[in-house]
Amino acid sequence: MTQGTKQPVELAMVMHSTENGYSCEEKPETARATETTGGKFQQIVTSGNHRVMADEPVSYGGLDTGLSPYDFLSSAVATCTAMTLRVYAEHKSLQLGRISVGVTHAKVHLDDMTAAATSDKRSAGYIDRFQRSISIEGELPDDLREKLISIAEKCPVSKTLERSSQIVTVFDES
Repeated sequence: MTQGTKQPVELAMVMHSTENGYSCEEKPETARATETTGGKFQQIVTSGNHRVMADEPVSYGGLDTGLSPYDFLSSAVATCTAMTLRVYAEHKSLQLGRISVGVTHAKVHLDDMTAAATSDKRSAGYIDRFQRSISIEGELPDDLREKLISIAEKCPVSKTLERSSQIVTVFDES
């Protein structure tokens, strides 16, 4: 590495319970996408010991052999939300049934989003909108449903997407 070049640092967030709620710790982790040459957009994504396929749908010129980049973002929100709810349930000794979280992504015009139109963090014209739908097996009282929605909104991945982020790009000098 040449002098003055900074190493990129990739971070994974690990949630843990604290006295006043939940917080995150940072741990270094690299996610790497490498073209397979099997299709225009087909990638093998590795992180630690894990491998998954990424691709674009056929309608975008891909082979539809894996998750699209926005599918990965939606999956991150879904999995983090389910994990956040499970940690909360265990912390409060709640006997929740199986948790399932669905997330959809859309580009929505700002004129259709009253609240987003007042935010100066949004780019002109469109906003990325992730809609989360929570299912929990078994009956839940209304007050617990409301509390679980407020807990879901504390999901660290959701918080990351809601606030501004910085992405630093460098060439790998190795």
